[in-house]
Amino acid sequence: MSIPTTAALEALLQQHPNILDGQPLPHRAETLIPLYHQAISRAEQDYTNAPLSPTCLTQSQTLYRELEEWITHTEADDRHHFIITIPVADRPQQLERCLHSLYQLCEKFHYGQNSRGDYQKLTLLISDDSITTEGQTAIRQLTQQFSHRGIESIYFGPIEQQALLNQFSTAEQNILQRVAPLPRTAEQHKGASTTRNLAYLKLAELSQQHSGKLLFWFVDSDQEFRVNLSDGEHEDELYSINYLYQFDRIFTERSPVMVTGKLVGDPPVSPTVMANNLLLDLNHFLSQLAEQAQESPCQFHKGENHQEGEAAYHDMTDLFGYPVPPDAYEYRCTLDGAHDHSTCLNGFTRQLNAFFYGEHPTRRSYHQPEPLEQSIKPARTVYTANYLFTPEGLNAFIPFAALKLRMAGPMLGRLLEQDLGERFLSVNLPMVHKRTLDDSTEAEHRPGVTQGKERPQIDLSGEFERQFYGDVMLFTLERLVKQEYPTTQLSHSELMQALQQTEQQMRARYLTQQQQITERLQQFEQQLNNPSAWWNNSQQPPKTVQLFIQNIRRNFLQQAPVWKQINSDKHRNKRLQSIADALLDYPLDRQAWANHLQKSLGQS
Repeated sequence: MSIPTTAALEALLQQHPNILDGQPLPHRAETLIPLYHQAISRAEQDYTNAPLSPTCLTQSQTLYRELEEWITHTEADDRHHFIITIPVADRPQQLERCLHSLYQLCEKFHYGQNSRGDYQKLTLLISDDSITTEGQTAIRQLTQQFSHRGIESIYFGPIEQQALLNQFSTAEQNILQRVAPLPRTAEQHKGASTTRNLAYLKLAELSQQHSGKLLFWFVDSDQEFRVNLSDGEHEDELYSINYLYQFDRIFTERSPVMVTGKLVGDPPVSPTVMANNLLLDLNHFLSQLAEQAQESPCQFHKGENHQEGEAAYHDMTDLFGYPVPPDAYEYRCTLDGAHDHSTCLNGFTRQLNAFFYGEHPTRRSYHQPEPLEQSIKPARTVYTANYLFTPEGLNAFIPFAALKLRMAGPMLGRLLEQDLGERFLSVNLPMVHKRTLDDSTEAEHRPGVTQGKERPQIDLSGEFERQFYGDVMLFTLERLVKQEYPTTQLSHSELMQALQQTEQQMRARYLTQQQQITERLQQFEQQLNNPSAWWNNSQQPPKTVQLFIQNIRRNFLQQAPVWKQINSDKHRNKRLQSIADALLDYPLDRQAWANHLQKSLGQS
């Protein structure tokens, strides 16, 4: 076996000679590898100071690849093996983009690559909830294609999921049905939470095949293994984080049970809780645009960067402990090349439809690099699109899956904060989140979002209702945890009373938001239709803007169909009863799940 190079290491040591402190460069792998760790930490600091520097990025990636060669040279690698699980439902195009980014990550950093070029420290599990034959076939084929790239890849679709459940007794299946409920027909999606919980069962099985250290990493199909960075004027998406190396380091040095990263790019929330802030920003943009000459060079290419932790995209930011942003956010034009304000406006209007699939044209977030150690903090929310755990964490299944409510990650996080304390951590290792397909304003399948009879009419009723009652359940759960739930047993009537109080408070907040949306939409239309505005001199506002306004009215104002549901006593009582039942059953479900895992993992 040939001796690996140390060229990148020597180049960095010339820049930072204090690392060696006057000592000669060692030549044995056992002493070189710790030196590489020091050099990588130094390179990370350089990158933090100049995150868009191609030189810093190239140097960092090369250092990592050299390190991997030396680890391979020792023929001893006791680092964590990662099983990356991607739940997906009828999203083959977005999954393909996600998998391509994973392969690029591996090629940039080589974590666990052996002498044959295979990535022996990685396994990929695709947990498929597709209901169309086309979707299942395409995703199965993608999994097979990815296996040929040197990463063990496993397709875990509806047939495989049912086969796994069939291995359990009828009594065990009845228990599991509450945690991972199967739909009544093959035409119904199980939902993201159930799909994740079924994957937990498969992970428990796979863990029996590995004797070394294991980490389970869940990501979603609409994101990529890189980050977006900006200096306020220029933006780029870079493979600047060696996630596998960094997560291995955290779990090795700190021994947590679960660690969650976050997301950058598109907001990780439903559009149903962003419309108010969106309209605030749109009105601000139109007022600025009206002051600019139509044919003068575009002035909207600069803006403030915002961190992923601000949650400023959310209409009710204060509910989550963040300060409410005092001002509107600036729109940053995304068009390249020289252009005028008329072209800028046209580019802006083409983006508006994407909002209903989860994009926000003014409140994207960007990665703000910082030293890893400084970013590690106790967590209270699980970002279900970017979280990792040890086999012990298999006990922490996604709660209340049968309800199919949004906010599953925050609910799980509140329970883990109580159970794990500082063994549940948050870290600044985010991933890029992209709601829509490339060069499109639409996504593939998205639960609760349906196209109207006439495209591009969009109906968010399903997602809106799931968001509203997800909020009701989350903030009820917060109150219950303070009363030592689930350790302390509460009666059904006590749970109903708590839910009813929270529902009334949450409905009042939503109604306040609705009123503000109504007022801001009126202001937006007034500015848009102002006869003195230059965009009305020669033509009517673009049709895409009128469609946007119609979709806002259809989904957010008083006459929106979803408000009939939310204001319906019958629907409200049914929803609150089912939530109360789930809260009442959760302690029993949790104990039954733990017993099942103990048996499956062969623990005494």
